[in-house]
Amino acid sequence: SIYSFSRRNTLARRIGKGFAALIGLPYYIFSTAASLPMWVTELILRSKIKDKAFRNTASFGIKLGLGIIWFIIWTVLAFCMTPWPIAVALTALELPAYSYFHDYNEGARRFISDIRITRCKKLRKRFATIVTDFKKL
Repeated sequence: SIYSFSRRNTLARRIGKGFAALIGLPYYIFSTAASLPMWVTELILRSKIKDKAFRNTASFGIKLGLGIIWFIIWTVLAFCMTPWPIAVALTALELPAYSYFHDYNEGARRFISDIRITRCKKLRKRFATIVTDFKKL
């Protein structure tokens, strides 16, 4: 990830990211389960779109349309199957679940990239030469 190069990748920063990932893991597991129908549908429909430039637009439309439908289904099921205080909590937790799921995946990807950059001197040197060459332009 380019973000691994944009800031100093200190040990404290890596530990902080790891700690944040560990703290957010329980809600990530919930978000994964709550978002699974939308996520799988989005992956299937995106794979069928041949125009790669249109995939993000289609993805937004899928998330918007399916998000509303899925939220209604989730809310009805929560209130039919659990006591109302738990249903309210489940509904409130489900609202940001899909966004959190994607954000956590992106954060984990960047965290792994930070670790790989730290361990690979050849890659760090290659990036340093690119930056030097770019500054010469």
